[in-house]
Amino acid sequence: MSNTSIRLEEAKRGLNAGGGIPVVREGRIIGAVGASAGSVVQYIAVAEAAIAAIA
Repeated sequence: MSNTSIRLEEAKRGLNAGGGIPVVREGRIIGAVGASAGSVVQYIAVAEAAIAAIA
């Protein structure tokens, strides 16, 4: 299971779909970043890079 899937499972709500990554700060979900137009692996890479850029 990927870190993305684990975070979504911990959220206990939302849509479990590739490309959507929750933004977590201090153990709380404060938003999300989504990406599309490629493979699920590409979606996740782009969304994680976006989160890293705003961290």
